Amino acid sequence: MLNFAALLRQHRLAAGLSQEELARQAGLSGDAVAALERGRRRNPRPLTVRLLTEALELSDDERAIFIAAAHGQQPPAREPIQPAPVYTAGLVGRDGELATSIQLLTDAGTRLLTLTGPGGIGKTRLAMEVSAGATHAFTHGVRWVTAGACTDASTLYASVANALGLSLPADRGPELLAEYLGDRAVLLVLDSCEHVISAAVKLCATLLRSCPRLAILATSREVLRVPGETVRAVRPLSEAESARLFIGLAESHGIRPAPRDMDHIDRLCHRLDGIPLAIELAAARVNVLTVEELATEIATSFRILSAGSRTAPQRQQSLDATIQWSYDLLTADEQSFLAAVSVFSDGWTMPAAQALCHGLFPRSASSRAVDMTGSLVDKSLITVRRDGAAARYGMFQAVREFAEAKLERAGHQKDIEHRHLTYYVRLAVNAAAEMDRAGGEPWLAAVGADIGNLRAAWRRAVIWQRRTDATRLAGTVATYCRLRGLEPDWRIWSERAQASGDL
Repeated sequence: MLNFAALLRQHRLAAGLSQEELARQAGLSGDAVAALERGRRRNPRPLTVRLLTEALELSDDERAIFIAAAHGQQPPAREPIQPAPVYTAGLVGRDGELATSIQLLTDAGTRLLTLTGPGGIGKTRLAMEVSAGATHAFTHGVRWVTAGACTDASTLYASVANALGLSLPADRGPELLAEYLGDRAVLLVLDSCEHVISAAVKLCATLLRSCPRLAILATSREVLRVPGETVRAVRPLSEAESARLFIGLAESHGIRPAPRDMDHIDRLCHRLDGIPLAIELAAARVNVLTVEELATEIATSFRILSAGSRTAPQRQQSLDATIQWSYDLLTADEQSFLAAVSVFSDGWTMPAAQALCHGLFPRSASSRAVDMTGSLVDKSLITVRRDGAAARYGMFQAVREFAEAKLERAGHQKDIEHRHLTYYVRLAVNAAAEMDRAGGEPWLAAVGADIGNLRAAWRRAVIWQRRTDATRLAGTVATYCRLRGLEPDWRIWSERAQASGDL
């Protein structure tokens, strides 16, 4: 085991400094340096060690050995620094997000930038380009940590140490890593850390507090909520971008889509919600299906979206697997809530979610609906739009199909569907009384936003032979269509309203 006092003296003499000169450069007292060299102070504080390493201008290897000696530990093994992964394919449709993220890390002084979004949205791919584009701002380089293989705090801290070229003991992981990094200008990338979120939060908070020139780029399906965090939600690709990605991937499989395939490609990409992983998995099927067959198959089910890249993690081998990964990280209540809200069609409002929650959490339905929604938004399983008078929530189609299957297996699908029907019958009755009056525009907007849910509720009312409910629902939709000038739809729903009474 190295003697810290002897090591300090060795480095001081090699630098040609007296004790007083070293003390002055480090911002310490001469007595403090003398006490350390004579072994009178055996447990120097982390700040003291950092100041000495910077004043002595130690190399990375010397710094790691110096820190270990200060804690009475064996010198760490020097590991080869792990490079960031490199993609051979180009990045499609991320120019704006890429430029903004690089600017945040390099010019805006952002210390922690978290790229969030559901599995398969392209967070890792974007982070690769961001870290490459931001390298020039970090004189001590970029260090990449693939957290997906980590299982707990100790393996995460060990992975960070490996990324720095170290093998440090994990018992004081974040603190020792902070001592090592010190004042170095490093960009640390923590990729896919949602499943070790508590450890990642502790690590980020400790490093950012102790290392003033460190910046962290994290990718996670869940927001970290560390002070100072800047969150950027990675958006789905537009339909044009999705089509371009699909065509490029299909061509890489040796299939060149014909002009007649474009309508089918647009239909397929719309169904896949612009999620790059889903598009990649779909494109992998062009070797056995035509584009038209593929679009038709995916229109009814996502089951064929599997067999992705053999080098991808298991959670990205199929669309179902990537959603299952997120689902398994939820609490039991979050899982129940996610399954319940899959009953909605084309989104929902908070009052609608609260109506369902009376069956799940009868004692505190309103507050639990808010809590569950907030948690699942943070975890990228529920989307939120705030462009109207009231926030509106939704799910990607693949997540909804997955959650619907969970609801069916849970055994309370009928109860949730009844609550859905009851809520929208009440909305239909209230709207019918107000839409045609002066000042009825808010009710027209509410019916327009929930037209998918009203139609779904009508179908259930017909199946369950609930004549009055079916008539009210169809009548409200018919009135809406008439007032909005949707002539064909108005006549269809007027006929349905009349027929509902004869069920």
